[in-house]
Amino acid sequence: MQAFETIQPPNADKALEWITALAADAIPYRLVKAGEDWQIQVPPHFGEKARETIQEYEDVNVGWPPQQTRWAESTSLAHPLWSGLWGAAFIIMVFFCFGEYDGNNSHLRAGASDSVAIKEGQWWRPITALTLHAGFDHLAGNAVFLTILGGVVCRNLGIGLGWALIVLSGIAGNTLVAFASRDAPHVAVGASTACFGALGIAAMYQALENFRQFGGWKSVWSRAWIPLCGGIALLGFSGTHPGSDIAAHAAGFLCGLLVVLPFAIPRPRPCSEWGEAALKVGTVVLIMFAWRAAIQFAQQT
Repeated sequence: MQAFETIQPPNADKALEWITALAADAIPYRLVKAGEDWQIQVPPHFGEKARETIQEYEDVNVGWPPQQTRWAESTSLAHPLWSGLWGAAFIIMVFFCFGEYDGNNSHLRAGASDSVAIKEGQWWRPITALTLHAGFDHLAGNAVFLTILGGVVCRNLGIGLGWALIVLSGIAGNTLVAFASRDAPHVAVGASTACFGALGIAAMYQALENFRQFGGWKSVWSRAWIPLCGGIALLGFSGTHPGSDIAAHAAGFLCGLLVVLPFAIPRPRPCSEWGEAALKVGTVVLIMFAWRAAIQFAQQT
C-alpha cells in the first residue's frame, strides 16, 4: 500500500484553497477527514513540490481578501470614503452662488476655460472653470461622479493629497486642451475634467497596486491591466456622449494617470497630519485666489 505524505491545513477553507492550488499545478492529492479536521495527502515524491506550491500560493495571496472596513468607521463624514461629498458640496455651493453659466455675465465669462485667454496669460481660467456648470443636469452628473471617485481616490491617498491631485488633474487637463486647440477657440466649463482626472488617478493607482501584488506587465492577462482597461472603458462609456467635451474628458483622464505616478510608483505612504492639513487648505486657497483674479479681471473690462 502506497504511503502518503500528510499536509495539515489550519481549517476547512484553507484546505479547499490549497487543493485548488495543487490541482492547478498538476500535483496529485487526496482530501481525507481526520476527526474534526481535514488533511491533504500527496505521494511522497510530490511532497516537496506540494509544499512549495502551497507556500507560493500563500505568498502571492498575502493579505487577501482585504479586511472589511467597520461600518462605524465608514459612516463617519471624516472617513476618506465619504470625502467625495465635500467636493460635490463645494461645486453645488458655487452653483447656487453664481447660477448656471451665462456667457453674457462678465464675471462668469471671466471664469470659463477660454483657450485664447489662457494662452494670453489668464492663469486662473483652468481653475475657476472647474467650479462652473451649464445647468443643473450638468452639475448633478459631476457631483455624483466626484462623490464616488473622490472617495476612492481619498481612501487610497488621503483626503488632502487626494483632492489636491484631483484638482491638479483638472487644471492640467483644461490647460492641455487650451494649448492643443491652437488657433481654434475652445470655451468650456464644468468639473468633468477633474472627474475624469479622478478616474485616471484611481485607475493608475490600482494598476500599480496590482503590479506590486501580482507582478507582470508583459502578459495581456496580467491583473495590472484590469484597472487601466476598466478606466478607459468607463471614459468611453460616460465621457463621449453627444454634446460632451470629449477632448477635456480625455485630457483630464490622461493627466490623472500622470499626476499620481510620483505618489504611487513608490509604495504609498500616508501624509503627516500637518501635510494633509496644508494640502486641504492650499487647494481651497488656490481656488479662492483664482476666483479673486477672475472677478478683478471682470471688473476691469
